[in-house]
Amino acid sequence: MADRRENERVLIGAITGPHGVRGAFKVKSFAAHPADLLAYGPIMLADGQLLELSMTGRQKELLICTASSVCDRDQAASLRGVQLFVARSALPDLAEDELYHADLIGCQVVDINSSPLGAAVGFHDFGAGQLIEVKPEQGDTIFLPFAGSAIAGIDLEQQQIRLAVPHGLLGDADAETDKEPGR
Repeated sequence: MADRRENERVLIGAITGPHGVRGAFKVKSFAAHPADLLAYGPIMLADGQLLELSMTGRQKELLICTASSVCDRDQAASLRGVQLFVARSALPDLAEDELYHADLIGCQVVDINSSPLGAAVGFHDFGAGQLIEVKPEQGDTIFLPFAGSAIAGIDLEQQQIRLAVPHGLLGDADAETDKEPGR
């Protein structure tokens, strides 16, 4: 699998909007250490266009960046939502027990009984721990814990993630326990 992915691009961040009036913009980095986004070489847009970024500051978890091709606020505003990629070959080598979230996007997610939950579409950390975003065949995406004992197994060959979903999280709690007394 590593050979096939060697020439791929990996999503490393996204532009969230303008910052100021001189063409600076805010970037949400998906790197483990946000500023590393600039350490992996040329940043590419989805269409293959290169964007030379310089970081001028930070605003909470966002990087404040400039690019020579972006001169004013209107241009920066037009970049809102643009995804940023790097060549997979530019990323650091992983230890044996590590992987990139990008390798898990599209994997089928199942519970410990192999019941399908959906496909992995994203990973997030809103401050309370790592979550996996899963898109079931029908309905809205769901967020499930993705750390420690919640990860029952990952099989990249089979493109499958096995999760130990906490009881009651998916509405599987005993219906009788959900009723109020006297009803």
